Amino acid sequence: MQFIFNLNKVILAKKLNKISQFYDVKKIAMKFYFSLLFFSLFFSQALYAQNEVLLTDNQQEKLEDDPEKMKALFENYTSLRTQESSYQIQLGFGSYTKAQDLLKQANEVFGEFESRIEFQTPTYRVRLGNFNDRLEAERIFAEIRKKFPSAILIKP
Repeated sequence: MQFIFNLNKVILAKKLNKISQFYDVKKIAMKFYFSLLFFSLFFSQALYAQNEVLLTDNQQEKLEDDPEKMKALFENYTSLRTQESSYQIQLGFGSYTKAQDLLKQANEVFGEFESRIEFQTPTYRVRLGNFNDRLEAERIFAEIRKKFPSAILIKP
């Protein structure tokens, strides 16, 4: 009987040892996960803060004191915004010399609209205008087709 009692005691001690080892591993794992969570939150905030553009008071005063610089920045911003979401008319495409000739003709006939040469492999494209309204773009497109029959209207 004593032997069975000692055997049960040894088995119970082994089970308790395994359970305590399991909880020690669990505690270590939890500490690791909490520290990993803390560092990831800390460093993500640090990385986010580096991407923000903050103007110091001195820089803000310099922009406010120079209206020409403010105007140039605003014009650059609006031109980029309108080019991304506006209708354009492509007058034609081809080699660079052909595009230059086409641009010169476009500026003579339709000088009131912005015209430019854009390069898209393998050709140069001559584009005219940045029209926010489709109706306005189609009205002007109809006039341009009389002079440039190969012109096409490009949607944003």
